[in-house]
Amino acid sequence: MLDVRQLEAGYGPIQVLWEVSLHVDAGEIVTLLGSNGAGKTTTIKAISNIVRPTAGAVEFLGQRIDGLGSHQVVDAGLIQIPEGRQIWGDLTVQDNIELGAYTRRARRDRAATRDWVHSLFPVLAARRRMVAKSLSGGQQQMLAIARALMSKPRLLMLDEPSLGLAPQVVEEVFGTLVRINDEGIA
Repeated sequence: MLDVRQLEAGYGPIQVLWEVSLHVDAGEIVTLLGSNGAGKTTTIKAISNIVRPTAGAVEFLGQRIDGLGSHQVVDAGLIQIPEGRQIWGDLTVQDNIELGAYTRRARRDRAATRDWVHSLFPVLAARRRMVAKSLSGGQQQMLAIARALMSKPRLLMLDEPSLGLAPQVVEEVFGTLVRINDEGIA
């Protein structure tokens, strides 16, 4: 599904990644571990083309994506949920969710996908008219995942999904990620 070979990337003159390779099969859950500053976030950003790789190759579903724009990576079905959630705090929960369905493929099935997302995160359905910044940290993480799911991804990349969350909320979020994986999303 995802093949990363000899990926190199950085920020200006500072190289962060050297020859990173990884593989994710369909239906698989893979975790990238490392200490702070080891390059986990840069790896995800380079795969998404938010940070342009300087060397190596990234293939998704058999197609090279390392030369594409990040919006084209999303169109292909590879979605990144960034560290810190990055929700639109002044918009409602529902508006945040709907914004995830901006691709042509996702818009066709928006209502059904929204119903599925609400079944995964009933608290978001109950709070759909509230402004997003009023949610707890755990609910904001759920919202970020829900927004990503609206794009009908084939693979989700989550950066620090448990950062700042209470242990019980981490358990709930990770349990939902397993349910999402059971639906065929790597």
